[in-house]
Amino acid sequence: MKIVNEINDISDSTKAIVRKELNKLKYIKPNDFNEISFSDVTFTNFPVFDKNNNFCTGYLPVFANGEKNISQAEHMERFMKLNIDTLPLIDVAKLLDIKVEKSNNIKPYGTYIHKERKIVLGSDYIVTFIHELVHAIVHFGKENDLFYLYDSEYDEIIAEFAAVTLCKIYNIKIDLPYSIYYMNMYNNDIENSIPDHVIKTVEVICEFVKKCKEITTKRKT
Repeated sequence: MKIVNEINDISDSTKAIVRKELNKLKYIKPNDFNEISFSDVTFTNFPVFDKNNNFCTGYLPVFANGEKNISQAEHMERFMKLNIDTLPLIDVAKLLDIKVEKSNNIKPYGTYIHKERKIVLGSDYIVTFIHELVHAIVHFGKENDLFYLYDSEYDEIIAEFAAVTLCKIYNIKIDLPYSIYYMNMYNNDIENSIPDHVIKTVEVICEFVKKCKEITTKRKT
């Protein structure tokens, strides 16, 4: 794809915003687990009894804060109303021929299936899509020798930190304390110890997305 050849130099603006977001992480307190509540449309499989009192399994909402006494119908309806085509940066996924769908029978909030080039969403938290899109972009980059600094040890750190930065760039609402909580699960001193090569990889990802957006904008005009 032509875009691969366009990532030669990282713009100063991209570098500046990545460094700014990294610096911001130092001053944000991560959520405690019980404070996390956005993922209220994630569903998982539970043993239940049907109306005839027969044992079976059913999909019920799982709240990250452990809450189970909230109306299921409201959250199921909201999840079903999630329109894939209105997701921010969905044009980037389409440009890279990445399929995106939603499912209420996966345990993670979202996942990227590399062999199928497909993102599956189990929550309507928009940042979940951005996070999985970064995973898809990284796989695309590795296939095209784009992310020469990529380090699989920092896979989830890269995905979430890039998601944080992309949300800032494209004005997408994000729960930053949760993002820090998530990254701390992989490195409990994340705000002080993100290696330089990881930062540079995030810069490349953000520049890549910018180039993708430029291409999609040109196609629309």
